[in-house]
Amino acid sequence: MPISRRLLPIIIALALIGLLFLSWTPNWNETTFVRSTKPYVSINYESKTDETVVNQVIEDLRNRFDVRHEWHIESLENAEYAIRIEVAKVDESLTLQADISQSGSPLDRVIVRGPEGVKTELAGRLVSLVTDEVSAAHQASHPEASDY
Repeated sequence: MPISRRLLPIIIALALIGLLFLSWTPNWNETTFVRSTKPYVSINYESKTDETVVNQVIEDLRNRFDVRHEWHIESLENAEYAIRIEVAKVDESLTLQADISQSGSPLDRVIVRGPEGVKTELAGRLVSLVTDEVSAAHQASHPEASDY
């Protein structure tokens, strides 16, 4: 068997590895080499009271936002979107408020209110509304980010 026939599978494998490397590298024509089009978000949680229910809601919100795969959670100075979430309890009702800003300018305020007994649903609703708002703003300002 000639030596060129023995080297053919190795040459094909090296060519495939080279193509894989080229597809992984960033776009060299862009000024930044960011491989992700996901929004960079900072989330700050606040509460005026230290009640158990309020702390449970904040922990629930923190867990829900931490598992978001379509966002990069960053510090405030590195984030494009800043979200300030305030949880308040008045009598037997909860108020969850999220102030969303993009690059320092206010974008929207989302408020969810309801009885204390449906705190899980309130947290889910707030996360859904905030996610929709940030996603819409990010797609409007970054049209190339439509596939995240």
